[in-house]
Amino acid sequence: MSKAKKLNKLNSMRYLEQHGISYEVIEFADSIHDAVEVARVADVPEAMVYKTLVVDTGDAGKPLLALIASH
Repeated sequence: MSKAKKLNKLNSMRYLEQHGISYEVIEFADSIHDAVEVARVADVPEAMVYKTLVVDTGDAGKPLLALIASH
């Protein structure tokens, strides 16, 4: 029996989990560089692809979570 690959959690994943929000992780090859390629590989419309950024605002425990649409 093989071991499952360990997933390195991003701050955005931790944030979603802390707030009880479900999500799906889709990993891509390093050769994929833009939203169009991500949409193609994930077999979803380009309008469903977002970039997630989490920024430390300096306020203790209050990060800023930004979702940026690909289109």
